[in-house]
Amino acid sequence: MAFSTGANSPIHTFGLPKTMKKEFLHSGQAFSIVRSSTLNLLDELDQSTGAPASGAEGKPSKKASNRLVLTGPSGCGKSMLLLQAVNYCAQNGWIVYYVPHGIDWVNATSPYGFDYRSQLFHQHALASDALAKMLRVNGSKIAKLQLSEDIPVPGGKLGTVLTAGTSLETLAQYGVKDPLLAPQTLVLLMEELGKQTQYPVLLAVDDFQALYNKSVYRDPQFKAISSYHLSMPRLILEYASGKRQLARGALLGALSSTNTTYSVIEPLREALGLPLEGGLAVSPYGQQKSSYKEFTTGLRSIAVPQQFSMAEAAAFLEVWSANRAFHSALNDTFLLSKYTETSGNPRELLKKGIMSTLQTV
Repeated sequence: MAFSTGANSPIHTFGLPKTMKKEFLHSGQAFSIVRSSTLNLLDELDQSTGAPASGAEGKPSKKASNRLVLTGPSGCGKSMLLLQAVNYCAQNGWIVYYVPHGIDWVNATSPYGFDYRSQLFHQHALASDALAKMLRVNGSKIAKLQLSEDIPVPGGKLGTVLTAGTSLETLAQYGVKDPLLAPQTLVLLMEELGKQTQYPVLLAVDDFQALYNKSVYRDPQFKAISSYHLSMPRLILEYASGKRQLARGALLGALSSTNTTYSVIEPLREALGLPLEGGLAVSPYGQQKSSYKEFTTGLRSIAVPQQFSMAEAAAFLEVWSANRAFHSALNDTFLLSKYTETSGNPRELLKKGIMSTLQTV
């Protein structure tokens, strides 16, 4: 199935993980294989809205089932599955926000400053960028939604308010036009999106485990700042733990192991039912980063299969064959040899089964 790549599509607006961008560049088109795990995840998301994703009124989410994390061994296709979910929701009436590089929120590549009111380090540029991208992808839906109550005007004089009934697009524009107001505006917008039930909302974050680590940002004493003291990770962590809630919708994260600096910490492993590195069980006597534990409450793991099925692998190679990736015709012998060589792992099948056959100039 091909992904939408129009000007307002999630891929075009939010971007892609680096490895996926390289894959699509070589293949000549943005596509994915619809796996059984894809269908299972989309069913989970539909259930989290209380009704199929159609943009119509639905029931509130079941709080225990709408905070999901994709887990599985390296290369099994978690990032691709996350992107499939984002693309599906965007085309089926959801309001979506997708973060393809969660690590970029904690690696000190964006400006920040301390805010005494919230006692957080605000990431103004990231918040403003998030608002602009949300409007680009979901503008028509956000414009139809209205404030449920009077709220203070972001950055306005004391006592000035935006009255109930004001379009949420008007609210979002405050943070787009003035990045210094963006962190406060984004929180207010998300609160309103969390209350409404007209449109389901999807918050999707790749490199999800990075939000549970010390950041590269530094405080005035030059100590590393914990991610939950940064405004953007803190917002997602509060939705992940249920401190903030979506009346209709879901939070969906995907773990990544490509950057070993940001590993999956023990409290997150315990919450998701994952073994420690090396296959050991989580010990009640082991030292843990307890400060992060409160942000893991209620998370539920969705395990992604390590292998393509034979039918999925055949479909994957057929698309590449149609794009002339191979020097010889695709046949059963070639399929079986590559499937066996890579144990059916999607990433290895791409690297050893396809990329190794491409001639480089």
